[in-house]
Amino acid sequence: MSDKVIFKSLELFAQDFRQKNGLSLSEPIKVKSLLQKFNVLTIYKPLSSRFSGMSIKIEIPEEIYRFILVNSEHPIGKQHFTVCHELYHLYYQKNFKAAISNTGMFDKKGNTEEYSADIFASYLLLPESGIWEMIPENERTRNRLSIETVIEIEQYFGC
Repeated sequence: MSDKVIFKSLELFAQDFRQKNGLSLSEPIKVKSLLQKFNVLTIYKPLSSRFSGMSIKIEIPEEIYRFILVNSEHPIGKQHFTVCHELYHLYYQKNFKAAISNTGMFDKKGNTEEYSADIFASYLLLPESGIWEMIPENERTRNRLSIETVIEIEQYFGC
């Protein structure tokens, strides 16, 4: 399967996730509120800088328990990315097994599920239509973003 097809399916997963949870395709995600809504037990704890987080899913008859551990030493944007990365594992990955992750590496030669989780997190946190709405017309025409626009997008979406 080509990267283009994989990327499109991950983008559709992210859009589906947003829509199922009452989020438009242009608003930022309130990560902690979303985790509470899903009843995902989430612990923020100082960890090694090489450790972004991990998730665990336990399925027993008629119950599913989900847990995420996030490195609180990382900047808040990286923490948000880690949570969204882990949401991919918890809700979309088939045959998910708990594993430690260093999110944001985008290593497609390594573990393909980790790569997919990174791409999913990107689409979930930064929906394309939301980004386009924030780019001034003159910057679109020049095909060049100002640092102010990049910072505004980063601040708005919390990543």
